[in-house]
Amino acid sequence: MINEHALGLNYKTCLSEFKTRLILLILVFLYIYLFSLNFENFIAPNFQYFGFRQFSLTGYEVLYTNILIGIVVLLQPTSITKSSEYLNLFLLVFIYYPSSIVFFSVRNDWLSKNDALELFSCFTLCIVLVILFSKIPLLSIRKFKTSRRFYCLTNLFLFCLFFYIVTKSLTNLSIVGISELSKLNESRQSVKVTGWLVYPYLWMVTFFLGFFLAKYKKLSMAYKLCIVSIVYFLLAFSMGAKILLIAPFIFFFIYFWVLYFKCSSYSFVVAFIACFMILNILTTFFPSIGFAISALFTFRTLSISSLSFVIYHDFFQLKPFTHFQHVGLVFSIKDVFAISSNTQFEVLPVALKEVYGLGNFNANFFVNDGYAAYGYVGMVFVSFIYSSIMYVFDLLTKSTPPLVLFMSLAYFGMYLGNVSLFTIIVSHGLIVSGIYLYIFSGFIDAKD
Repeated sequence: MINEHALGLNYKTCLSEFKTRLILLILVFLYIYLFSLNFENFIAPNFQYFGFRQFSLTGYEVLYTNILIGIVVLLQPTSITKSSEYLNLFLLVFIYYPSSIVFFSVRNDWLSKNDALELFSCFTLCIVLVILFSKIPLLSIRKFKTSRRFYCLTNLFLFCLFFYIVTKSLTNLSIVGISELSKLNESRQSVKVTGWLVYPYLWMVTFFLGFFLAKYKKLSMAYKLCIVSIVYFLLAFSMGAKILLIAPFIFFFIYFWVLYFKCSSYSFVVAFIACFMILNILTTFFPSIGFAISALFTFRTLSISSLSFVIYHDFFQLKPFTHFQHVGLVFSIKDVFAISSNTQFEVLPVALKEVYGLGNFNANFFVNDGYAAYGYVGMVFVSFIYSSIMYVFDLLTKSTPPLVLFMSLAYFGMYLGNVSLFTIIVSHGLIVSGIYLYIFSGFIDAKD
């Protein structure tokens, strides 16, 4: 009887898991389909100078890419519990799924169909490695003990520093309409926050504002969201960073996603499906607003990250790989030990700008750190580096409550598609946030 009961429970569990996976798979393909429609109707006609073309695939190519996507969906967790799983979800939705369309919708002289299949296969392998690495059980780690006085003094110092940065940036405030967001790029030429202040500025917008929003329980969520949104808007119009304008929507979604949708992967995908539906409505009834938001969301957030693979692949067909010498830290070590090398890749985005004329082409770590260094082998290698770093980060944040952790890391997920791994770790403060959450873990879930 006991065995029959156990078998019955196991059958129900397997059936439930199968249904969840099937729902997730259907939603992922629906998301990719909606992205392809938006790409065909908006990106391809309006951004041809970026090399975009109409999407076209043979039956074999569609079958092959869909099988690879299906494998990834079957491997990814259906419920998110760790920071690595959370950031991997951003990688999937922001880069991997859109790349299945973008790789096959660019100039053929930049990336042929065979090269696109090859590149997408390697990218799939990298994603599979990252997902599998996140499934490794975490080791036990001792909690760091510190005094509440030190915790309060640290937060007071950070508050004063961030307040100074915000007030200093306001001297360059330039508010524009939603249809004129491209003018924000001009604000970057005269920003007042420079030098060493850039680092705490990036730590603030990437981690600490989200942490404040989730942590301090004395204020209502609506009040905190209002304060943080105002800060993000002011910084966006002062620093020329359009990505900061969507902060209220990101935090609002993450808040409900954690509390009411139990951090499920399928609800995360559903949110992006809803975004495309809302965009279609806006484009129909409010064309100028719909165009501006589509340019920010579909083009800048989802398409450019995938296009970077194409640009780097084409660039290094004729140029030698950098062997990581384009990375700032490696370049400094090379200078210290007088290692001979070709220095033309010291500022790789600038070199790409000169060749393609598409601006300073910053890219995600798979291509910026990986492909630029050693091609496909470099992509796989940097996937291991990223996974190892995230394993350590999981150890440091294993006792952090999900709401605090995921709201604090929301903008790390956003930036993963546009900056290198070493920039995320140091400049945007992944290492700082991990240490902060570990040292003050005893106070983070306590009453304020």
